[in-house]
Amino acid sequence: MTQYYFGTTQIAVLEKNFLALSSAPTYFIFGFGFSAIDLIVCFLFIGVIAKSAQLGLHMWLPDAMEGPTPVSALIHAATMVTAGVLLLIKMFFFIQTSSMGSVMVYSGLITSLFAGVVALVQHDIKKVIAYSTCSQLGLMVLSCGLGFFGFAFFHLITHAFFKALLFLCAGSVVHSLGDEQDIRRMGGLQRVLPITNAAFLIGNLAIAGLPFFSGFYSKELLLFASLTYSPTLYFLSCIATSLTTIYSIRLYSLVMLGCYSGYVGRITILSEAGQGTKLRFVLFILSLLSIMSGFFLRPIFTVNQALAASQQNFEFVGTVILVDDLFSKTENFATLTKLIPLILALFFLTMYIILTNYLRAQVHFIRYFTQAKRTQIYHVLIKKFFFDNLLGTLSIRTLFFAGGAYWLIDKGVLSRGLGSGIAGSVWRTARFLFTPPSLINLGGVYLIVI
Repeated sequence: MTQYYFGTTQIAVLEKNFLALSSAPTYFIFGFGFSAIDLIVCFLFIGVIAKSAQLGLHMWLPDAMEGPTPVSALIHAATMVTAGVLLLIKMFFFIQTSSMGSVMVYSGLITSLFAGVVALVQHDIKKVIAYSTCSQLGLMVLSCGLGFFGFAFFHLITHAFFKALLFLCAGSVVHSLGDEQDIRRMGGLQRVLPITNAAFLIGNLAIAGLPFFSGFYSKELLLFASLTYSPTLYFLSCIATSLTTIYSIRLYSLVMLGCYSGYVGRITILSEAGQGTKLRFVLFILSLLSIMSGFFLRPIFTVNQALAASQQNFEFVGTVILVDDLFSKTENFATLTKLIPLILALFFLTMYIILTNYLRAQVHFIRYFTQAKRTQIYHVLIKKFFFDNLLGTLSIRTLFFAGGAYWLIDKGVLSRGLGSGIAGSVWRTARFLFTPPSLINLGGVYLIVI
């Protein structure tokens, strides 16, 4: 459609001529008017839902974690799965002139909340991180729907660092435990895997958005941007980020703290010595980036009004936010309201420290509420709100129905009806009318041809 209406699909050309996009024709569907831009953005967003694992087409991402961990770290955390969000960022001029922004906002918010809740009860270490990726992608899509494309790009970059770090740490743990991925059979690994433990802690603190880590700088701007839309959206976004803090603490606690809960025979193979120095070097680099990248990249994606005015060739303004404008939109809100994300993150961290150092029951507390199959809520969460069952049943029944219909047409109509039926009639007619072998063979040849 883009090629048909605008004569090109080159993003750079479309961006330079985006003022002429308002002249695109309007179509009326069921009495509602949709411009060509709305339809283009709608179809693009459907692709983004599948590519960036938004709710409804998200099932492939956790299942893709069955692959090697380095593949998950590179492709499923930093490149392939974020391509949909990157497309939204690059097509910002389309989105700004369309009416699809609110759809993206609600889709991103629901995805973030859904993935965060489901991640609370998952037992596979890689699937916990996978649903965490879904949750963070939902926040990025939400930011794009609000028009803050620069913030989404900022979080996309910082997310690549700490999520790749988490995946590689998970791979180190899984490799050391003989391919064990169930976090219920882990625990007490902080002394056996000290380097992995430190890197894993940094990655979880970064994704939780605690101060002075990269996730804090990018998430802060995302939540601050949601406050400009509505206070309700802001509070729901804060809940989504709070879920991130909770399942990050749970993941680190069950894997690294407490006592080893797996098979006794496997404790003898736990070692970082066999992993080589390359992995440890990569973990060190990603740990530094997870700490410092947010602080150093923040000025690139936010710009002061005076600085913007002084730039002679200020480009890419659609993805850079003028901080003065953002502050002016939120200056009427109380300071305490703006500090809610930080307060929640520090609250859960404080609870973690208290339970660990004073009550001596932190791991047992988390295990009780995350492993006990006592409530219907747990059953719904562990079944991922039955999305897999529903779509799996629908797809399997559809395939069985299509296969049965194909078999009926192929074997029943074509082969037995037209093929065997006509050929058999010729065969019987030939044998009844003529006894010479040549004519009987003629019927056999006709049977083979059919």
